[in-house]
Amino acid sequence: MIKNLLSNVLTRDEQKIFGYLAVLMITGMVLYYTGVSTIYAEKAGPGQTALIKATEKDSIILIDIRTAEVEELTLLPGIGEKRAADIIAYRQNKQFESTEELLNIKGIGSKTFLNMKQMLLQFGTTGAGVTNQSKLTELQTVESRSDNSAGTYDKQELDESAGITKKGYVAEKPYSDYSQGIIHLNTASKQDLMSLDGIGDIKADAILAYRRQIGKFTSVEQLTDVKGIGPKTLEKNRHRLSL
Repeated sequence: MIKNLLSNVLTRDEQKIFGYLAVLMITGMVLYYTGVSTIYAEKAGPGQTALIKATEKDSIILIDIRTAEVEELTLLPGIGEKRAADIIAYRQNKQFESTEELLNIKGIGSKTFLNMKQMLLQFGTTGAGVTNQSKLTELQTVESRSDNSAGTYDKQELDESAGITKKGYVAEKPYSDYSQGIIHLNTASKQDLMSLDGIGDIKADAILAYRRQIGKFTSVEQLTDVKGIGPKTLEKNRHRLSL
């Protein structure tokens, strides 16, 4: 009956191919359900086992800033389309000598760099090409603190003009805890403001511009007068805000 049905829709050669595929399918199902395929996998050599394990693990995407396009660069933490475009414009004028040379890009400080470092393809000599030595020094200091987070240290605060440093103060807790400290709206630097929840590069600049316009904040609630900052953002950060 089945043969008659096949004869009506398939040629003799097509029927042979169909029969061959059916046999392969049935054989595969038998091997699977009898456990033969599992036994074979257990007998696989070291190379095969390593390959299987390697393909089971997720790998970290490494981005090469020397060749990456905007779409790839925006995958990095803290890098939007504008900053990605700045990176591309920079390398069109000068070839990157190291990943740390990203510190030459306006708006990229030690905090932003460290957040993206694990996703960057490392090359060149550490720190090569960095023209802003104060940023590089701060990065190296923060990296050393991350290895030994206990104890006191001299904190270097970035000035509002980004790239100019001034002497800071001695903190009695690790740098990693500093981002959870109190932010004084009338003296906070751009970096300080960007440690607040929901405050990025653009909003930090807006806060600084508004502060220069009004002279100084007279209340924490006045932060909502800054364009792009609403009551929800204020409430999320209220416990860290002071004048």
